[in-house]
Amino acid sequence: MIVVLLIYWVKLERDEIRVYELNNSNAINVVNNGSEIERINYNKDKNYEISFEFKFYGFKNNFENIFQTSKINDGIRLELANASTGIWGVVFPGNVIALENIPTINTWHKFNLNIKDGNLSIYIDNELKYKGVLQDDALKFKTDDIAVGTGFSKERPFNGEVKNFKFLESKNSKVLKYYPVITFNIFLILLLIVNKEKNIKNFFYIGIKDKRIIFEYIAFSIMVLCSIIILKGSLVYNKVFYCEIILLAMISIYYFFKKINFQNIGVTSILASGFIILKNQLINASILGVFSDILLVFTITYIIRLFNYKFRFEKKINYMITFVLVIISTLIFVILSLFSIYAMKINLGSNSKNLFNDELLAIFQTNIQEAYEFIITFFSFNEIFFIVMFTLFIAFLSYVNIASFNNIQFKNLRMKIIICNILILLFATACLTFISGVGQSILNPMIRLGAGYKQSMEQMAYYQNLRKNNHDMTASKSGKGETYVIVIGESSNKRHYSSYGYFRNTTPWLNTLRNDNNTIFLENAYAPYVHTVPALMKILTSANQYNKEIDFTSPSIIEIARKAGFKTYWFSNQNRYGLGDNPLTILAEAADEVYFTPRTGLDGELCNIIQNKIKEIDKNSNNIIFVHMIGSHAEYTSRIPKNYSTQWKESGIEYLGNNARDPEFVSKILDPYDATIKYTDENLKKIYETVKSAVNDLTAFVYLPDHGEDVYGKKFHNASIFTFEMTRVPFFTVFSDSWKNTNVDKFKSLKNNSMDPFSTDLLFDYVLGITGIKSDLYNDKYDISSYDYMINWDNAVTMWSDNTLQTNLYAKTRTYYLAEDPLFIKKQNILKLNNKYGNKFLALCNDAIGSALESLQLGFKGFEVNVTVTEKDIKIGHGPEEVYDITLDEFLSRVPLNAIDKLWIDMKLEDEQLITNALEYFKMLDEKYNIKDKVVIESSLIDIKMQEFTNSGWKYMFYLQPRLNNIECPVEIQNIVENKSGKKVDLQINDSNYDLFDVYADNISTILHQQKPYSFSFWYESKIFVDRFIKPKNSWLKYGTFAIPEMALLSDKDFMIKSIKILEDIENSYGIEYVLIDSESTYVISLN
Repeated sequence: MIVVLLIYWVKLERDEIRVYELNNSNAINVVNNGSEIERINYNKDKNYEISFEFKFYGFKNNFENIFQTSKINDGIRLELANASTGIWGVVFPGNVIALENIPTINTWHKFNLNIKDGNLSIYIDNELKYKGVLQDDALKFKTDDIAVGTGFSKERPFNGEVKNFKFLESKNSKVLKYYPVITFNIFLILLLIVNKEKNIKNFFYIGIKDKRIIFEYIAFSIMVLCSIIILKGSLVYNKVFYCEIILLAMISIYYFFKKINFQNIGVTSILASGFIILKNQLINASILGVFSDILLVFTITYIIRLFNYKFRFEKKINYMITFVLVIISTLIFVILSLFSIYAMKINLGSNSKNLFNDELLAIFQTNIQEAYEFIITFFSFNEIFFIVMFTLFIAFLSYVNIASFNNIQFKNLRMKIIICNILILLFATACLTFISGVGQSILNPMIRLGAGYKQSMEQMAYYQNLRKNNHDMTASKSGKGETYVIVIGESSNKRHYSSYGYFRNTTPWLNTLRNDNNTIFLENAYAPYVHTVPALMKILTSANQYNKEIDFTSPSIIEIARKAGFKTYWFSNQNRYGLGDNPLTILAEAADEVYFTPRTGLDGELCNIIQNKIKEIDKNSNNIIFVHMIGSHAEYTSRIPKNYSTQWKESGIEYLGNNARDPEFVSKILDPYDATIKYTDENLKKIYETVKSAVNDLTAFVYLPDHGEDVYGKKFHNASIFTFEMTRVPFFTVFSDSWKNTNVDKFKSLKNNSMDPFSTDLLFDYVLGITGIKSDLYNDKYDISSYDYMINWDNAVTMWSDNTLQTNLYAKTRTYYLAEDPLFIKKQNILKLNNKYGNKFLALCNDAIGSALESLQLGFKGFEVNVTVTEKDIKIGHGPEEVYDITLDEFLSRVPLNAIDKLWIDMKLEDEQLITNALEYFKMLDEKYNIKDKVVIESSLIDIKMQEFTNSGWKYMFYLQPRLNNIECPVEIQNIVENKSGKKVDLQINDSNYDLFDVYADNISTILHQQKPYSFSFWYESKIFVDRFIKPKNSWLKYGTFAIPEMALLSDKDFMIKSIKILEDIENSYGIEYVLIDSESTYVISLN
C-alpha cells in the first residue's frame, strides 16, 4: 500500500509538470526566440524551477545576462553587473536578489532557482545562497520569451558557456499539497490501533471504544502539523506553533513522570524527519533551531526504546545503558546548541551562507586549549549558562524517558511491531522530505562538509609534502640580540593613508613617522596579486614574479631565518584552516611559536596576545616576529570595535566630490573603511611600542599589507575585474639607531631607491638584506636596500602567476606592468609638461579638497578652484549653481601652499557691490598665507571697480564670457562655449563675418582698457579669434586657456604624442602663461 500510494503521488506531480530543456553541452549564446514555449503571468497555483550549468569567461560588457524569461524587466533574468560594483543577481520585476561574489571565471558552476508557494530559493554549486518570500510585484513575472546566453530583450550577451538548461513549470494543486498529510494520518491511525490491540479484526471496535487512542492520535496529529509549519516556514502560524510546542511539552512530561510508555513510535518518525529538515533548511539559531536540537535528543531516546522491545537486560546493565545513553543525548544537545548559537552569530540562515569547510577544519584540527579559548571568546556568559542549564534539564528528561521504559514489563511483543515502526519512520521521513521540496538535497550539506574536510586535509598533506625537500640552503647570521618585526596588513590601500597624502587624518602615528629620521616609506609599492594567499605565498618566499620560482616549493623567510639561528614567531588574526588558507598556514607553522586568535576578531585582541607572549622572548637572541592582521578586510564594520567612531567631518562634497552624492556609499563603505585604516594605525603603534619595550633592540619594524582595495571604484579586490587600486599598498620600515649607524650605506641606498617601483613579492631579499642573513638564496638585484637593485619602471610587474594558481578560487589574469598604472602615467605626463613648459599646466576645477591634494600628488604645481563671493566671506563652489560649506580660507589651510606655484581662482562675483568685500577678504588671505605672488583671480564681471584688484597688486584675469552685458557675440564663439562636450569645434573666420568679429574685439578691448587686468582667459577653440583680434589690440596682456579636446585624457600613455601639435601651438603662442587640463580626479565635482 505504501509503495502504491507513493507511486501514485509521484505520478500526480509529474503529470502536472511542463519542461523546456536545452542539453547542448557547448551552448554559447544560444537563444530561443519564444516560439517553442509560451508562458502567462505567474500565479500562486504554479511552481517553477530553473537549473543549468555555466562557465563565465570574464566581462566583455558592462552587463552580462545568462538567461531571461521575458523582455527587459518583465521576466526573470540572471545578470552580472560589471558597471557598478562587480556583483550579480537575479532580477525580478521591481526587485533584485543580489548574490555574493561574481563566480570564478573559467570554472563550471551549477545554478538552481526554485519558486514554490511564492517562496524563492537559489542554490549556487548546491549551496543555498538565498531563501525568502517574493513580493507581489516580483510575482508578476512573465515567461513568454525564454532566452539562454543573453537577456534584457536579448541585448546583453553572456561571455561564456551554458549547458543542461532546464525550465520546469508545475501546478501547485491542492491534491498534491495535502495528499502526504492525509495519507500519513491514515497510516498513523491504523498503526496506533494495531499497536494497541495487536489484532486487526478489532480495528473498528477499539477505534471507537478506547479514548486513549483518540487522544494519542490528536497529539501526534498536532506534531504532524507542527512539522509541516516548520517545513513551510510560515510566519502566519508562529503563535499557534509556539502554543502547540508548549502543549506537546506538557503531554510529554506528563507521560514521563507517570512512567507510561507510548504504545507506538509514530512520534519518533515525526521527530526524526522534523529534525533533518530543520537542521538543513531552517538553521538560523532561532527558537526553531534550538527546538530541532531537542527533537533530536528525544528522537534518539525513542529509537533506543524501540530496539529495547526486543532485547531485555538485567537491571545493572539497564542502568549502565541508561547512563551511557543520557550522556550521549546531552552531548549531542550541547554540540547542536553551540552550533545553533554560532550559526546565528555568523549570520547563517536562509539568506546567508552555510557552514564553511574552513570552520569545520578549525573544529576538527583544534586542541583542547584552543577549543576552550574559542568558547569563552565567542559565546557570552548568558549563552553558556543557558546551554548548561538546559542540558541538565534535557539529561533529566532523557533519563526519566529511558528509565521509565526499562522498568515496564511487556508481554507478547512481536517482531512485526518493530518492523511496523521502522516502516513508519521511513515512510514519514519520505513524506516530509517531499513536502519540504528538498528531496535529495537533505544530505547534501553533510556530504559537502565531509567532502570539503577531506579535500582540505588532502590539500594540507599535499602542500606539506611539497615543502619537505626545500631546506637545502645555507644561512648564517653574525651578532645577537636583534629583533625584527614584520607586520602584514589586509586590504589596505595607501591612498587612504594620511601619511601618503590622504585628506582624512587616518594615520596619526604614521604621520609622525614621516618626520622620523630613522623611518623610510616606499612611495611606489605594489602587491603581486589582489588576494591574500596568492600574494603572501610570494611575499613570504623566495619566489617572485621575476625569477619565476614556484612559491609552494620555495623556501620561506621563516625557514631561512630559523636556519640562520633566529627564533621565529607567527601571530595571526586570520583563518588558520580552509581550502584557500592551507598553503599560508603551512608556511606559518614553520615558525618556532605559532599563535592564532581563537576566531577572526579585532586586531586589538591580537595585540593583547602579543603583549602576553612577548614577555617570554629571549632578549639576547635574534628574533623575528611576524604579525598577520585582519586589517581592513570586508566587512569593514566588523574590523573595528563596536563603539569605534566611523564619522568623519571630511564627508561633504567639498572634500569627496561626486562621491558625497552617494550617502549610502559614504556611510556604509567609505567611512567604515577609513576607520579600519585608523584602527590599524593605532594597532601598529601598540605593537611597535609593546615589542620595543620588551627587547634590547627593536632593530627594524616593517609594515606592508597583502594587497590593496579599490574602495572609491567600488570593486574592492577581485582579480577578475582588476584595477591598480587593488595593488597600491603602503610600505615603511622603522630602523633603530644602532642599525642605522651600522648600516649607513644600506640606509642611504634604501632612501635613494624609495621612489623606485617595488613589488612586495621582493620582501624575501629585502629582509635578508636588512637582517644581514648570509645565504646562497639572497639576490641583491631584488633587494631595494641594495645599490644593485635592478627593478625599474621598465620591468616591474604585478599579477603574474604560474600554473599552480588555484583557479577554482582565484581568477588568472594577464601580467600587468606597473608602468601601465594610470596614476604613474599621469605623473609621467605632468612631469614632462612641467619640465618643458615651466609649470604652465594647472589642474582644472579642483573645488574638492581631495581633488586639490590629488593634483599636487600627481605633480601639478597648481590648480584652479571656483569660489563665490558672499556678503560675509568667500565660499568654495561654482555659484550660483553650487556653493559648498567651506570658505576659501579653510580650503587654503588644508592644502600645502609651499607645493603650489600658481593658483587660478575663478571668482563668481554677480554683484558689483561685493567687489569691496572680495578685496578685503583677499587682503586678509595674503596677510595670513602670503599668496599674492601665486594667485591669479579670474572674473567675467564688467565693472570699472575691478581695476582695484590690479591696483592692489593682485593678478586679475578677465574671462571672455560671450554675450557680455548684451554685447553682440558672433555665433561661432557662442557655439564653442555651449559645446562643453570636449569635442573640437572649428572656428571659421571669413570675409562674411570678419567685421562682426572685429567689432566684438573692439568692445572687449574697451572693457580691458577700463579694468586693466593682468591677463585674459578664453576657451582654447577661441584661440584663432584671440590671436587675430585681441592680442594686436592689447599687447600688454598675459593669457590663460582651457578646454583643449586633444588634452582630455591625461592617463593615456600616448598623451604627449597626441598633444604634440597643441603643445607646439601653445609654446609658440605669445603670452600664454596658464593652461588648465583635466586631472581625471577621483573627487571630481559635476555641476548639477
